[in-house]
Amino acid sequence: MRKILLATMAMSVFLLMGCSGEKTDTAKVEDAAKDAASSMTDAGMQAVQAVLAKGEVEVEVGCAGCVYKLEGAEGCQTAVKIGDTAMMAPKAPIDAHSAGLCAGPKKAKMKGSIQDGKLVTEAMELQ
Repeated sequence: MRKILLATMAMSVFLLMGCSGEKTDTAKVEDAAKDAASSMTDAGMQAVQAVLAKGEVEVEVGCAGCVYKLEGAEGCQTAVKIGDTAMMAPKAPIDAHSAGLCAGPKKAKMKGSIQDGKLVTEAMELQ
């Protein structure tokens, strides 16, 4: 009984402190991703494109607001970190809040590309 009580308390703390729990609409995420990409250096963008050109790659994923503190992030949005560059993944098939990405980053395999200055995710799977 004591273990159940402790587990319940731990989960409650995680849920209360993990993130804002807000869901965001796709249009807002895409706009924020475009704003964040515009502030990225050309060298950073070229480095990301070079990595993504390899096909399926291992990346770090986390919450854009809670973990990476990306400019323009509202609520819980999935973001990808490739090398030293973190950027929002507006149409990623992984929901940041549901996957627990607000508590910390996780490894994922993904395929994608950069189009019009934004990350376009073709496939993504948590490891």
